[in-house]
Amino acid sequence: MTTIALADCGPCSGTGALVREHLPASLSPEARALILTRLEHGATTYGAPLRIGWAPAGIERLQELCDAVAYSVADPDCQPEDLAAVVSLCNRATRAAVNAERAAR
Repeated sequence: MTTIALADCGPCSGTGALVREHLPASLSPEARALILTRLEHGATTYGAPLRIGWAPAGIERLQELCDAVAYSVADPDCQPEDLAAVVSLCNRATRAAVNAERAAR
C-alpha cells in the first residue's frame, strides 16, 4: 500500500474528453467554480489538462481521499457527517485498491 500512497502519477497523459466539459450537472455553481479553478491550476502546474480515461486517476483519487480524511480530522470546524462521508469514500477506494493489488499477484 505504501507504493500507492506515494505514487507520483505525473501529468495527465490521457487522450479522452476534457473532464471540465463533463462535470456532473448536480454540482452547485460554487462547487463547479472551485473545481474549474482547480482543473485550470492542475493544467498549468502539470502542463496538461485532466482528461477522461487517464489510467492513474484511481490512484490519484485514493491519495486525495486519504488527504481529505487527514484534512477533515485537522479541521476543528469539520462536521461529523462530513468526516463520515469522506471516511466512507476513502474506505471504499482503499478496498478497491487492495482487491486490485491482490488480483494482480
